[in-house]
Amino acid sequence: MTSHPFMEPDVPFAERMAFLAPLWAAQARLPGTVTRLHNPAYAPTRAVINTDGTLFPCLWQSDSGQALLLITNLSTGPDSGVVKLARTELGLDANAPIRPLEIPGTFGTARVDGSHIRVEDMPALAYAPLLIG
Repeated sequence: MTSHPFMEPDVPFAERMAFLAPLWAAQARLPGTVTRLHNPAYAPTRAVINTDGTLFPCLWQSDSGQALLLITNLSTGPDSGVVKLARTELGLDANAPIRPLEIPGTFGTARVDGSHIRVEDMPALAYAPLLIG
């Protein structure tokens, strides 16, 4: 993922890029090298399934045996729903833990219920990061 911020004279780069800091912090929590991307928007996958068309899951899998899942609300207002994770599709144990990450600037109230990740009233364009494995 890349971004091209609008740059202006006398506006510090850090100020323009502050909106990306939570994303970078989430991606930095995934150890190892990313080896696989599960993104239903680009290619069919059975690893992550969303039950609501505006809650968008994207999962990065690394050679460390862990994965980072971001659930993003792409609607224009708050949304609730469920994303289902198929750990076996990732080659992980069926009981591999799913842990919401506490990162300032992200939606921190995702709830894990077995293989289901539930979000309630996630604001528009917010995202919830979770570490798997």
